[in-house]
Amino acid sequence: MPDAVSWLNSQLQNPGPVSNFAITIDGKAIGGVGLEFRHDVYRKTALIGYWLSEDFWGQGIMPQAVKLMTDYALANLDLICIQAGVLSANPKSMRVLEKAGYEKQGVLRKCIIKRGEVMDEHVYAAFKA
Repeated sequence: MPDAVSWLNSQLQNPGPVSNFAITIDGKAIGGVGLEFRHDVYRKTALIGYWLSEDFWGQGIMPQAVKLMTDYALANLDLICIQAGVLSANPKSMRVLEKAGYEKQGVLRKCIIKRGEVMDEHVYAAFKA
């Protein structure tokens, strides 16, 4: 809980554009989608992240939320590209991105360690038209 409070406080103090949204059903938060803005040569490319309560998996909610966020960000923010990195052990997240219109850019082999397991990172991107 302290991490959640710290993150919320950082978002409230952020003078930039709104870039993190709750996904709600009937007023109850069931997930979230957000952007992490980058700097220097990556300043026009953001990273997208998302999560959804397992109770709502498989209902088409997350691809729609990712598409809405992507369309909003590319139309209203000074971005040319939005990227996402997905662990090799998460093919469902890859499918979310593909359904939302993202293209696979490549695979960074053996570059992530999660719970002691070395994994590949699959990189996806969506571009401003």
